[in-house]
Amino acid sequence: MFILAHLSDVHLAPLPKASLAELLGKRLTGHQSWHRNRHAIHSRKIADLLRQDVKQMKPDHVAITGDLVNISLKREFHQAQTWLEEFGPGDWISLVPGNHDAYVPVPHDEGLGLWQPYMTGNVPNDHYARCYAGNFPYVRRIADVALIGVSTAIPTLPFLAGGRIGTDQLQALENILHDLGEQNLCRIILIHHPPLPGQNSWRKALWDALEFKNILHRQGADLVLHGHNHTHMFETTAGPQAQVPVYGVPSASMRPHKSKPAAHYYIFTMVRKGSTWSVKATMRGLAGDETKFEDLGSLPNV
Repeated sequence: MFILAHLSDVHLAPLPKASLAELLGKRLTGHQSWHRNRHAIHSRKIADLLRQDVKQMKPDHVAITGDLVNISLKREFHQAQTWLEEFGPGDWISLVPGNHDAYVPVPHDEGLGLWQPYMTGNVPNDHYARCYAGNFPYVRRIADVALIGVSTAIPTLPFLAGGRIGTDQLQALENILHDLGEQNLCRIILIHHPPLPGQNSWRKALWDALEFKNILHRQGADLVLHGHNHTHMFETTAGPQAQVPVYGVPSASMRPHKSKPAAHYYIFTMVRKGSTWSVKATMRGLAGDETKFEDLGSLPNV
């Protein structure tokens, strides 16, 4: 049995002060959006409360599917690094970046590179990693479970929030899923954007979702986890032998807002049954008084 906690879209507050030079370009629109409304939606207190609740639940591992920051200011990456280190060690938490973590280009050692301990494979010699842009996809094996981190985070033009896996990662992912399937491991894919066609408008979509879906159709997986839409999502797609469950989790720091739910995270229990794996999914959500997280029951299970 393997227990995995999944959270996403932390959008850590507060937004650090920024110079005019830092706000030139796309950051300006994000900065305005934060101060107009997002600052009242995303709460650092809630993010910290969720983090503490996860630690109390003591899962075997934690998956975070992106958007730790808001407009990719260098000070935001340092702020998120501290938050992660207070959460737990890099070998207990697996992370993939989101579109807000790649809002604009930032030098690797001043941006995503600060989170590298949480985005590095542990396979001997890491022969699955690709030597570009942070070495995605990466593979972490924990007993009979393999976590596969895929990055969809690319800088985009203002008012776009889409993502792309890219040809190199897609080819690597297909090889990885095939190899791990031959070993009968439980294969869990971590990705930020909803990864199936039709799950988002073009402006916010994964732009090579069809290619990703086709890989799942050929190679299969036991679980796919994502964020991005700040709401509950569940869908299945065909694998070679069985349906592949795809879950999206709400934001980890959100107060209830319009049609979006308050902060949640999911807990997945993976159990081997012969040559297959069963998935039990439950959720914990922010209580109405915003002072604690509580058990809110089961999600669709496969």
